[in-house]
Amino acid sequence: MPSEVATALGAAFVASILTTVGSRWIAGFQAKKSGEQEQLRRDHERDQARLADERTLRDAKRERLRGDYAAIAFAAESLRGAAKQLVMLLAGDRPEDRDGRLQQQLQDATADLGRASTRLRLEEGTEPVIEAYQRVRSLWFTYLSQAPEAPPRPHGGR
Repeated sequence: MPSEVATALGAAFVASILTTVGSRWIAGFQAKKSGEQEQLRRDHERDQARLADERTLRDAKRERLRGDYAAIAFAAESLRGAAKQLVMLLAGDRPEDRDGRLQQQLQDATADLGRASTRLRLEEGTEPVIEAYQRVRSLWFTYLSQAPEAPPRPHGGR
């Protein structure tokens, strides 16, 4: 009988060792798996943060460009409008009054133009906008240099 007890004790001892080794192996496996999942979570958060940063930068650039495009388009449109107004006088308007009014309109339209065009030159892909404005500006100066000295024709009321 003592040998049966010794065998049972030996078997229990081996079983406890196997249980301990198995528990440690399972704990290690779970820790490794948990670590991998944690790393995946951190990688995902980092990717999401990077995408959010890129989106923020892209949105800020779009708004910045929109403002600069608007400034250049407004200046070009003001030059076009001034060219039309130079060829006519409104009823009761004097050339000096019209010229002063146009001068003020052009000053207002081009007040931020230098900064806007400089900012656009620093951005990629904005060359066509700057070139288009330069063409309009060149046409404006060509128009002024070739405009006849004849008095403008009255427009309106008369």
